[in-house]
Amino acid sequence: MSTSAKKPRSGRPEDEDTKIRQRLRDILDGKLVTLLMTSATLWALFGDDIRLLTTDKDADTAFYVSYVIMLGLFILDIFLNSIAVDDYKYSFFFWLDIIAAISLIPDIPFFFNYITVLFGGLPYSADVTVNTSTGESQSGQNIAKKVLKSFRLIRLVRIVKLYKYVTKRDTEEQEMRLKQAQKLAKTAKQAAMNREMDPTRLGKILSDTTTRRVIIVVLLMVIFIPIMQVLETDNAPKYGLQQLFWMGWSSCTNTDQFLCDDPNNINWETSFGWYELVYRYTLCTIETDGKSAQYPLLWMYLPDYFQNGEIHEIRSIKKSDLSGIAWTQDENCSGKTVGSECNLRDVEMLLAVYTPDECKDKTVSGCENLQAYARFDIKTQSENDALMNIFTTLFVGLILTVAAVMFTADTQKILIGPITRMVLIIKTLADDPLKRIEKEEKTEDSDIRKEESTYMLEETVAKISALLQLSFGEDGADILSKNITSGEGELNLMRPGNKVSLVIQVIKVENFTLVSECLQEESHIFINKLSNVIHTCCKEWGGLVSKNIQGSFLLVWKLPEVSEKDTDEDDLSNPAMQRTDLANRALVSTIKTIAEIRRSAEIQAYKVHPRIISRFGPTFSPDLTIGIHIGWAIEGVIGSDFKIDPAYLSPHISVGYNLVEARKEYGCSVLMSEDFYGYLSVKAKNCCRRIDTVYVNYLPNTFGLYTFDITEKELPAPDTHYIGKLIKLAKLDAVNVENFQHKGVDYMFTLDSDITGLQQDIPQHFFDSFRHAYVDYISGQWEEAKEFLEKALTDIHEDGPSLSIKRYIEEKGKPAEDWPKSRELY
Repeated sequence: MSTSAKKPRSGRPEDEDTKIRQRLRDILDGKLVTLLMTSATLWALFGDDIRLLTTDKDADTAFYVSYVIMLGLFILDIFLNSIAVDDYKYSFFFWLDIIAAISLIPDIPFFFNYITVLFGGLPYSADVTVNTSTGESQSGQNIAKKVLKSFRLIRLVRIVKLYKYVTKRDTEEQEMRLKQAQKLAKTAKQAAMNREMDPTRLGKILSDTTTRRVIIVVLLMVIFIPIMQVLETDNAPKYGLQQLFWMGWSSCTNTDQFLCDDPNNINWETSFGWYELVYRYTLCTIETDGKSAQYPLLWMYLPDYFQNGEIHEIRSIKKSDLSGIAWTQDENCSGKTVGSECNLRDVEMLLAVYTPDECKDKTVSGCENLQAYARFDIKTQSENDALMNIFTTLFVGLILTVAAVMFTADTQKILIGPITRMVLIIKTLADDPLKRIEKEEKTEDSDIRKEESTYMLEETVAKISALLQLSFGEDGADILSKNITSGEGELNLMRPGNKVSLVIQVIKVENFTLVSECLQEESHIFINKLSNVIHTCCKEWGGLVSKNIQGSFLLVWKLPEVSEKDTDEDDLSNPAMQRTDLANRALVSTIKTIAEIRRSAEIQAYKVHPRIISRFGPTFSPDLTIGIHIGWAIEGVIGSDFKIDPAYLSPHISVGYNLVEARKEYGCSVLMSEDFYGYLSVKAKNCCRRIDTVYVNYLPNTFGLYTFDITEKELPAPDTHYIGKLIKLAKLDAVNVENFQHKGVDYMFTLDSDITGLQQDIPQHFFDSFRHAYVDYISGQWEEAKEFLEKALTDIHEDGPSLSIKRYIEEKGKPAEDWPKSRELY
C-alpha cells in the first residue's frame, strides 16, 4: 500500500485542505462575520415592518435591494458553512437556514411577482388593480396574504443561528476531543464505543434534539394558529358599496340596461338623498369624536344617479346642502389600474368590490363583468399592522428563546446531567474498571440531586468501583489497569510484566499470631487499627500499599528512571534527587509509623484488655519489625480466570522479608540494606548505624546492613496533630518548612520531634565504641572487636547488633583464612 498522502478531488493534500477549511471556520467564527450575520438576521426579521411603519413608497427600492443583499448573505453563509463546518450540510441547522433564506423571497416583489406569474398566479398588486376575477378571488387572496404573513415568521429560525454562533466554539472543541479519542483508539470497536458513549456528545445530541423539537413546535404554532382562526373582515365598505350600487341604478330609464326592464323598478332615491348617501359613504370610517378619517376614500366606480344609473367614475361629491364639494377622488390613485405616480403602496390600499348576485349565479346573462369598485387609503392600518408585527416577532422570539432555554435547562438538569454523569462513570469503568471515580463536590444542589432517580444508580456504581479499587489498593489497581485491554475492559493475563525500581518496605507484627489467638473475633479490629496507622503514614509520605497478609504489610515507593540526559540540579526536577527524596520519605514513614502506634490511644487501650493482660501482662505493645530495601521488581498480575492478585516478582522483594526475619538475630526494629542506605541524604545517613555485612544466596554480592536506633520513649503530640504529619521541635517552631520543600523532606531529620526524640537518649560514645568494634570485626581483629563491644554493651546492655556480633565471634573463635568478611542473612 502506498504511503503517499491521500488527495481529495480538488487535488490538494488532505492536510492542506484541512488547513484551508480551518482558516475558513476561523473567519466565519470571527467577530466581523458574526456581527455582519447578526445584523443581517435582525434586518431580515424587522426590515419590512420598519419599511411600512417609517417610510414612504419612494424608499421601497432601497429596501428591496437590501433584501436582495440579505438573501445573498444568507446563501453565501449556507455555502461557506457547508464547505468549512463538519456535519453542517443537510443538518437541522442547514435546513433552517435554507427556509429562512426562502422566506425572504416574498418580500422582494420583482422576484416574487415573477415566480407568481410563472406559476399562473396574480401579481402582488391584484388587491388594488381591477380585473375580471377580483370579486371571485378576493377572499382567497386574503387567505394567501395571511399564509404569507405567517410564513414570514419562519425567519425567526435565524435566532437559533445566533445561538449557534455563540456555542459553535464549545461544540467544535467537544467534537475535536472526540475525534482525537477516536484516532487514539487501537481498534474500530473502541473508536465506535468512544463515539457512542462520549458523555459530552450524548448530552449535546439530546440537548440539540430538545431544542429542535421546541423550535419546530413553536414555529408550527405561530404559523398555523393564525391560519386556523376565523378570518375577521370589515365588510362595511362592501355593503356600503352595495347600497350605492342599487341606489344609483334605481334612476336608470334605458330598458337595455341591466334590469331596467323590470316592471317593478322604481326610483328609490332623490338627488338630495343621493348626495347624502354618497357623502356618508365617503365618511364611513370617520371617528365619532370628529377626527379625520382613518381610511380615506380614494376612488369610486359605480352607477351614477345623475347619469341615468350608468356605471363610471364618480370624481367628486357635493355636500347635501350643495354648499360645496364634500369629496374629490385622488387622481393619482384612481382608475382601474393604479399607476406608479400614486404615493401609496399596494398594501396601503384596499379595493372594495360588489357584483350583483344575479350576475354571479348567471341568472341574468351578459352581466358577468358588471362590478362596482371603491378604493380606500389604509396606510394607517398598514402601519398599525407593521408595528404589531414587530411586537409579535419580538414576543414570539422571546417565547422561542425562553422555551428553548427552559426546556434545555430542565432537560439538562433532570435528564442530560444525570445521564451524562452515568455514561461518564460507565465509560470510565469500561476503559479502566479500577480507575478512581472522583466524588462530586458538595453544593446547594447536592440534597436535590439525591432525589433524582439516577442518583442511587450513580452511587451504587461508584461504591462498587470504590470497593473494587479499595480491595486491590492504589498500587494494585494501577498494576491491574496496565493489564486491562484498553477500550475492551478485559484482563490480559498473558501480558508481560513491567520492570520497575522500588523502595521495598516490609512491616511485620511479630506478636500478631499470639494476639489473634487472644482476641479471636476481635483480632480484625486490632489489625485494622494498626493498618490505619501504617497505611496513613505510608500514604502521607508518598508510598503505596501493595499487600496485607497475616500481620505483614508490603509497602512500596516507585522510583523514577534516571538517564544520562538528566540534569544535575539540586532540586526535585532531577530524577536522582527524586530518588533520594523517596528514600528519605520511606525512612520518615517508618519512624512515624513506630511513633504513631506508640501514642495511639486506640491501640494502647489493648494494654488493659482482659485477654491481653492474661497473656502478655500490663506491658503489652504491638511489636513491629520493619525491613527496607531498594531494588528492581516485575509488576504484573498473577492468577487465572478464577482468582487474580496484583503482585511484584523479584528476589529483592525476598530481601525485604529476609530483613524482617533478621530481627531474631539482631534484635532491631528497623533494618535497612546498603542499597537503600546509599540513596539517603546525608542528614538521614547520619541517623543510621551500620551493624553488619551480609549476603543472601540468591544475590551475587554482599551488602551492608543498617539500622535506625530507637529508644522505648513514647513521644507526645499536639491535640491538632494528624497521623503521620510533621511535629516540629519546640525550639524550631518558627522555621518555615516551605523554604526547604524544594529539596524534598530532608528537613524532617532536624525539625521533627519524633525522629530526633527517638534517638535523643542514646549516648554518642556508644556509637563510637560500636564503630570501632565493627571495623575490627570486619578486618578480622576479633579480640579487639570484643573489647569495644563490651564498652558498647556497657552503655546499652541489650543492644541487639552488639550481642549478635559477640555471639558470632564467640561461636567461630577466630576468623577463617577464607572468611569473606560477611555472613549469611537468614
